Amino acid sequence: MTTSPTRRTNLRDALSSRFADRRRHADLVRQLSEYRTARERAEIDAMLSRHTAEEGAKVQAALTALAHQQTALACAGR
Repeated sequence: MTTSPTRRTNLRDALSSRFADRRRHADLVRQLSEYRTARERAEIDAMLSRHTAEEGAKVQAALTALAHQQTALACAGR
């Protein structure tokens, strides 16, 4: 079975886009990890409160990922 050049291009573009999305998400998680104290976290929450849930969804997802990472590290004894 052969694939058309258009289909390969679409697949390549989709994979490239997904990779870029994952990189942006990882960068956001890394940036958010710098907000360590309760006061700094309150700043993030204040910023998010000025936006709709849809607008803040990526940040909320990154905060959730960060919380999972921190929990995993704590369970591993680090």
